[in-house]
Amino acid sequence: MGDIVGEPDPDSKWRRAKTGRHLLTDEALRELRVALRADRRERLEIVRAWIAAIGPGLAGLTGLIGAIIGLLVVILGRR
Repeated sequence: MGDIVGEPDPDSKWRRAKTGRHLLTDEALRELRVALRADRRERLEIVRAWIAAIGPGLAGLTGLIGAIIGLLVVILGRR
């Protein structure tokens, strides 16, 4: 990052480029990545818990649908 002018303020998460734009410091970028990964992990855990909670109910529903289809086959097959 040779186009950065001066050292960033130790308390700041921003630094200024030669173009005048503000850029995050390397440490701030690391913190942001860690926070994003933690957020993604938390959302995935919520989805996994939800799937685990409905999984047994879904298996029972699948069995019920299979039994209904089997019954329809037997009833309609006699015609």
